[in-house]
Amino acid sequence: MYRNTTRPAAERSANAFLKAAEAREAEQVATAALAATTRTAQQTILGFVVTSPAVTGYSARNLHFIYHQFTRRGIEPTALDTWAGWVQRGRVVMHDEKAAKVFVPKTIRGQRTFRPVGSVFDMSQTRQLDAAEWEDMLASKRLDRVDLPDPRTLGAACLGEFCDAMKAQARDRFGIEITGCAAELFATVTALANAAASTTAAASRLTSSAASAETPVDRF
Repeated sequence: MYRNTTRPAAERSANAFLKAAEAREAEQVATAALAATTRTAQQTILGFVVTSPAVTGYSARNLHFIYHQFTRRGIEPTALDTWAGWVQRGRVVMHDEKAAKVFVPKTIRGQRTFRPVGSVFDMSQTRQLDAAEWEDMLASKRLDRVDLPDPRTLGAACLGEFCDAMKAQARDRFGIEITGCAAELFATVTALANAAASTTAAASRLTSSAASAETPVDRF
């Protein structure tokens, strides 16, 4: 029996185009957030990092992107986790709450790229589960209960992981070794990432300009 596959193929192509456009827009927003960083923004980011084991390994760009998304909606982020992460900690994201997107690596047609597909929620977007609700949700979602470290040691543990992540990013992405306290490390990596993003954007504009000059314009 003949089956028309034209529409599904067209829909897939359209969806891929929309996702690529969304990724480009998110990239621009993240780059702008990185460029507009302030000491206050960096202090706020460090504030939620020390309460959020889920984000201690995130890049400087991702952390600024998260901060921008929440503050744009009037939310001062204090503690972050994924939807499943909050459930494992005995809380659940409330209905209609919107996540902050996170860039994660994706391989598309053999090329490694980053797409804004991950997501985290602030504690203010969640509510506490009672004991029965918690057990039911853990069972239905096949999740394990997570017991966080003692609050008196959680901050130090998160900060240690964050500092290690910043040093690794400076070494692996930019080829330099850095030292200092958490705030100094974060400020340094933010500056490096911002400089790299500016260089990439400038190179992209030059490439686009050259291509436009060489390509005849179809006025029809």
